[in-house]
Amino acid sequence: MRDRLKGISAGMAVLLVALAAGCGGGDSTSTQAAAESKPPRNLTKYHFIFHASIVCKKGLEAADVAMHKAGGEPVPPQPSSAPDWEGVKLPLKVVLPAFRRIGVQLEALEPPKADAYDYDNFVSRLQEELKQAEKHPDAPISSRPLSGAGKAAYVWGLHACLF
Repeated sequence: MRDRLKGISAGMAVLLVALAAGCGGGDSTSTQAAAESKPPRNLTKYHFIFHASIVCKKGLEAADVAMHKAGGEPVPPQPSSAPDWEGVKLPLKVVLPAFRRIGVQLEALEPPKADAYDYDNFVSRLQEELKQAEKHPDAPISSRPLSGAGKAAYVWGLHACLF
């Protein structure tokens, strides 16, 4: 029995060493930075929606953090990617930087050719609604100035982009 445990322990040690050697060889920071600087191209609609959803989720989490900070509330450990806009008395200027970043990042993505027209219409609507919102930065967030773009995103399949 002891010999068997020693054999298992030795096998586990060899396995752990092999895994550790295989996991650390590459320079992940430069590869990761290159991947973040170039938007993915030629994706299927499913994969495209996945990447665009990540953009929206991260941007809306940043908007949630900004709302908490501006409201003098503690920032939650896991910000919401679906903030509750209703009843928020804070001005739009609190979340406009996050919305602008989302717009820029979504515009940089290249949708599948078959879906380009619909996606471009959504991005154009988002940019237009952003311009309108920037004209009234002191309007309350609860006025939901990007709700038209959010609805267009939802219909297109981007369920994470509910502005």
